[in-house]
Amino acid sequence: MILKKVNHKELEDRIVTFEYESNYYYDIEVRKETDGWKISLKLKRFKEPFRKVHMEKLIDYYKKDTLIYVAEVDGKEAGIIQFGGIWDGSVRIWDIYVWKEFKRMGIGTALMRKAEEIASSWGARRLVLETQTSNYVAIKFYESCGFQLCGFDLSSYSNTDVEKHEVRLEMEKKLR
Repeated sequence: MILKKVNHKELEDRIVTFEYESNYYYDIEVRKETDGWKISLKLKRFKEPFRKVHMEKLIDYYKKDTLIYVAEVDGKEAGIIQFGGIWDGSVRIWDIYVWKEFKRMGIGTALMRKAEEIASSWGARRLVLETQTSNYVAIKFYESCGFQLCGFDLSSYSNTDVEKHEVRLEMEKKLR
C-alpha cells in the first residue's frame, strides 16, 4: 500500500458515494433537570440493518485549504482522507473512506496516521471529525484510533435526527 498526496485539481469534479450499513446505533437522550442537564447515549440494536448512502462532491466550497491523500493497493485506489484547516488548534478530518473491497486491511488506520502526523507537524492540538449515532462501525474504528466523543448536534441534518437515530457526533483525538 502507498499513500499518495493528490492535488485538488485532479479531483475537483469527483462525486464520491459514502455508504455504510449498521446493526447498532447510540440512542441519545437529553433531559433538562432542576439542577442541570442529563445526557445519555445508549447502544441499541436496529430492528433491521440501517443502510446509508450519501453522494457528495469531494472538493466543495467549505473544504478549503485541505490536503487529500489516496491509499493505493496494487495500483488501485483503496481509500481516501481529506483534512485541513487549523482553527483554534484543531484540524478537521472532512472525509475518510475505504472502499468496500479494501476494508479491514489497515488502510483506514494508515490514512488516520498520516493525518495525525501532518497535523502534529503543523502544531495542532487535536484532530476532530464528524460521524453519526447510526454509524456504529465508524465510531468503533475512530475509538480504536484514539478518538473520543467531544460533542453532538441534535438537529444538524434535519429536525428529526434523534428520531431517525442519525444525530451528529463530534469526536476528537488530542495530539498534545
